[in-house]
Amino acid sequence: MKILLVRPPARFFGDSAKPSASIPLGLLYIAAILEKNEYAVEIYDAQINSSKFIHRYPNGEIYAGDSWEKIEEEISNRKVDVIGITNMFATQIESTIRVAEIVKKINKDIITVVGGSHPSAQPQDFFFKTDSVDIVCVGEGEYTMLDIVDSLKDKRDLRNISGTVVRDQNGMKINRKRPYILDLDTLPFPAYHLIRLEDYFSLYAEGFTDRPVWPYPGSERAVSVVTSRGCPFNCIFCSIHLHMGNVWRFHSIEYVIRHLSFLIQKYNIHHVHFEDDNLTLNPARFKKMLREFLNKEMHFTWDTPNGIRVDTLTKELLLDCKRSGCTYLIFGIESGNQRVLNDIIDKRLDLDGVSPVASWCKEIHLDTMAFFVIGFPGE
Repeated sequence: MKILLVRPPARFFGDSAKPSASIPLGLLYIAAILEKNEYAVEIYDAQINSSKFIHRYPNGEIYAGDSWEKIEEEISNRKVDVIGITNMFATQIESTIRVAEIVKKINKDIITVVGGSHPSAQPQDFFFKTDSVDIVCVGEGEYTMLDIVDSLKDKRDLRNISGTVVRDQNGMKINRKRPYILDLDTLPFPAYHLIRLEDYFSLYAEGFTDRPVWPYPGSERAVSVVTSRGCPFNCIFCSIHLHMGNVWRFHSIEYVIRHLSFLIQKYNIHHVHFEDDNLTLNPARFKKMLREFLNKEMHFTWDTPNGIRVDTLTKELLLDCKRSGCTYLIFGIESGNQRVLNDIIDKRLDLDGVSPVASWCKEIHLDTMAFFVIGFPGE
């Protein structure tokens, strides 16, 4: 059995930010689990695979990645049994659906599986807007995808797999929730060998990066890394609870060090984007991780583009951030009004604690940014 994991080209709009590139981390994790279980798997990143990164169509649409004709050719030539398609954002649903429709045009017997943060939050979109999606993965996809291909191989029913939503006579059937992966150290490293990292680095060097980077020689050699999953807080706008859950789970410090050492030695990584949902939830763990970076003289810089909580930080911890190579921190503040934080967002953040942290960062010359959301109902 052959499995192909696809990231569709990304649709952009005239007034939006310019197209960007990033490694398809979720697909790399899923591929690693499939390979560990001896399945033949490939990754086709149609977002960056093209020699021409930007495609402008006569109807005004702008896409980063391969043309639709090229995508049909690539998928047709690979002769696969199962295709997994990632969909991170609502703005990209049309691209995901179009890839699924191309797959069914090539061979209606290919099983099409869609996963990612948007399908986890809105699985109905992929049944009521198209007939070309067979299964939606909800939540973490590694073992759900493995269960799907195992069931297909063993000729078991695909309609009752935990963590999936499937098509039925009523439109769709929501199966029981799959338990979250509690011991993240059981996961192999992402299957970086299935993509050409140098292609991404070349695009970063040209400015096509989806993360702010303080440029320095080699800073384009950056990857995203996740050291923990989930968040116990309940901010009203956040999709993490539907995708990665409220239970915070984390890799051991030893695993994180091995992972980063592998990236530095194997791929000459210079910069790391820590993309955790709540990187600093356990300040003692975070401090230990930073101290290990220093003790082992790991030479890389890093940042927190997903944002961290201000109320987990002390001046001592910020000094460790600076010493260990942090180039910037982003704080998730969301509003400058305590009533909005308390009564609308349910942020559980005391604004009185923000200014001291910002002052400490300024004192030690550690760059900062902050997330704010404007226009909540009732604001």
